[in-house]
Amino acid sequence: MKTILEWYEQAEGRQHIIKYMNEEDVHFEYYDGLYVCEQCDYLLNRTFLHIISKDYSYINSYDCPRCHVQMPQKPLLDEIEENSLKCPDCEEEKLEIRSYMDWD
Repeated sequence: MKTILEWYEQAEGRQHIIKYMNEEDVHFEYYDGLYVCEQCDYLLNRTFLHIISKDYSYINSYDCPRCHVQMPQKPLLDEIEENSLKCPDCEEEKLEIRSYMDWD
């Protein structure tokens, strides 16, 4: 879990990671995700973090940089279909979607 602290940026999430990283029976779920604002369709690529234990749960959250509404709790993953996202700037062109994997 210490490796996530090397690159995770959000201060509140870092505090939760530090608090729970040495606890037993705690599960960390984290990955890069694409958040889509439900108000203005702004696309935000940020890390999703979910910390889970038998009596505690934390999920990070983001506000839309454009309209300042809270982004959905979870980013899109497999629900993204080819040609399903519009360009957030012109709102007409479709975006090309590419998945990637990070190998060590």
